[in-house]
Amino acid sequence: MAAGGKLGPTILAVLLVGLLLFVPTFLVPSLMTIYGNGLNGLNAITAVAVVTGLVMALVVQVALQVVQGILTLRLSTRINVRLTALVVDRLIRLPAAFHAQRGADSIAQRALAIESMGAGVSTLALGIGAAISISAVAAIVLLVIDPIIGITAMTIAAAMGISLARYLHAAKNDGANVLIARMEVGSIMSSALSQVELVKASGAEDSIIARGVASINRQQEAEQRFYLRKLNVIPLYLFLDGFVIVAVSGVALLQIANGRLDPGSLLAVLALTGIMMGPIAQLTELVSQAQLLRPVLDQIDDILEADLDSEWDQINDDSTTSTVVPGSIIGAVSVKDVSFGYSRLAEPLITNLDFQVAPGSRIALVGPSGCGKSTIARLVTGLYRPWSGEIHIDGLPRRKHAPAVLTNGI
Repeated sequence: MAAGGKLGPTILAVLLVGLLLFVPTFLVPSLMTIYGNGLNGLNAITAVAVVTGLVMALVVQVALQVVQGILTLRLSTRINVRLTALVVDRLIRLPAAFHAQRGADSIAQRALAIESMGAGVSTLALGIGAAISISAVAAIVLLVIDPIIGITAMTIAAAMGISLARYLHAAKNDGANVLIARMEVGSIMSSALSQVELVKASGAEDSIIARGVASINRQQEAEQRFYLRKLNVIPLYLFLDGFVIVAVSGVALLQIANGRLDPGSLLAVLALTGIMMGPIAQLTELVSQAQLLRPVLDQIDDILEADLDSEWDQINDDSTTSTVVPGSIIGAVSVKDVSFGYSRLAEPLITNLDFQVAPGSRIALVGPSGCGKSTIARLVTGLYRPWSGEIHIDGLPRRKHAPAVLTNGI
């Protein structure tokens, strides 16, 4: 965890650089106003000085963007390190039932998905935040310059926002379907490779290949539906992006003709309109990434929010109030009327099981595959808890022994 460093200073640095980017971004429209007025003889500042100011603003903007990129990369790396450490720590301390219900393949894919989380979360959070902030500031400046122009631009921007909200609602489940399809492909591949000897011995190669191809086709169909939905809104964005320039230009020219706006302000108004609308169009791509990232976040949240194994979470805490027997165990095991199954929706695998094992003695559990021999061992070791009945160690329930003592003795 310490290797990831502290996230707070990095986040503050990235936000500070983002705020500093506002300066060159809005300096350009201001200089354009001066330049436009200068063309009409309204200002003595030469064109060379104004162009020099524009170049300097561009250089500062590029430099700040480079710094922001470096800080964002550092932030994503730290998020990956910290999140990986947290998830691995949780997986080790979660009960065995959690792993059995989800499956090893699913849990492994969730852990591997963390690699994309840092870059995705940092890019989306900063990108969406910056886009909304820049658009809001540009809209306010337009309202200050001319309320009619500002309202015109904001109305068209609102239309784009409504279409974006409708796209979000329609694509809500598409991202989850893409993740499910990708996990299915990985699960089939992993299962086939882990049982390759059985596959070859039973001649099931064609069946495995058919399942793999079918799952890949389902993945491609899910991805096509997801990206096709995004493509459907792009023509509308392109139209509105061009229409807002035409509408704002028309309103600005009318205001200039009526003497309500300086001619030099036309360039600034057009620049501010582009600054306001540009981030709104970028939100489409960011939202698409968020839709793909959201199911991954839900999968990781399932790990982080699951209840820990209360017994093994206290393995290094011998001061728990349930512990009354310190020291080591002798080895007497008593299973009394134990019933257990892996799913509450199905019949129990073990029903009313009773047996005793004296210290130093041996018993044999004999039966066909799947009858519950390994399950009994898991119950005795505490990996699973019985639905009913009791398992006693040295004449006392398991909970009366210190977890560390049980770990060393069984």
